[in-house]
Amino acid sequence: MPLAPELIVLMLNGVLLIVSYSWLYPKYVADNIRKLMINDVVASVVALAVAGGLFMGKNISFNALLFDANWFWFTLLSYFVLEIPFSVRYCNKYNLWNKM
Repeated sequence: MPLAPELIVLMLNGVLLIVSYSWLYPKYVADNIRKLMINDVVASVVALAVAGGLFMGKNISFNALLFDANWFWFTLLSYFVLEIPFSVRYCNKYNLWNKM
C-alpha cells in the first residue's frame, strides 16, 4: 500500500527539521542568528527541491485541512508549521530572543 503524498511530504519535512535542529544547527550555527536564518532558508529549499522532484508535473492535490494545495504550497506551509516548535526550542536553548 503506497503512502499518501501528504504523509511523504510531512515525513520529509520532519526528517529535515530533526536533522537540522538536532545536529546541523548546534554544530555549525550555535547562537548566530544570521547563520540560523541562512541555513533555515537552505533547508526549506532542500525540502522544496525534493518534493518538486517527487511531485512536479503530476496532477496531485494535497489536502491542507482547510483547502487543497499543490505540492509547492503544501510543502512550504507544512515545513513552516512543523518548524515552529523546533525553532522556539532552539531559540530558547541558545538565548536568541535577545539577539533579534
